[in-house]
Amino acid sequence: MTQPVKKTIGIFSLLLMAALIILIWGRINTTIEIQEQTQVLPAFTFTNLDHTLFHADQIADYDGRLIIVYFDPDCAYCQDIPKKILLEKEKLKDSKIIMVTQSDRDKVIQYAAAQQLLHIAGLHLLLDTKHAFPGIFGTRAVPSFFVYKHNKLVNKFTGSTRFENLLSDTAIKPSYDR
Repeated sequence: MTQPVKKTIGIFSLLLMAALIILIWGRINTTIEIQEQTQVLPAFTFTNLDHTLFHADQIADYDGRLIIVYFDPDCAYCQDIPKKILLEKEKLKDSKIIMVTQSDRDKVIQYAAAQQLLHIAGLHLLLDTKHAFPGIFGTRAVPSFFVYKHNKLVNKFTGSTRFENLLSDTAIKPSYDR
């Protein structure tokens, strides 16, 4: 291999490594920013099943327990969420639950009807038609749970979790023995 080719490969390798470092650094900074922004209920706008908009400021004055669930009707773990909500309806009577999905409206309506969610007081089924949830809350994983009290983040869970964890007022470290 000639000297100019070695030099070109070396320069290209350095540039590639610098670009990767910049990308990784940017991802770390974005993750930190999202974690900080979710410590207090962040601003968001999603769509109700009746095509009206639902804004975070509609619940900004709510001081009770707010459970935000990111779900997909086709997710096996997400099939259990409504069952748990119905079983624990009495414990949730002073809570609001916001279930957000990127699925299409018809599929969500079928899911809600099959799971008996349409008439639960304090429960809102919302569509993320602009795919904004991951950028606001920092996760694409379903199910994901964000529990707020007095608009401050109390707990956050990605994946399946015990229902009691959603009712806790103290931070719970995620465990994998759910």
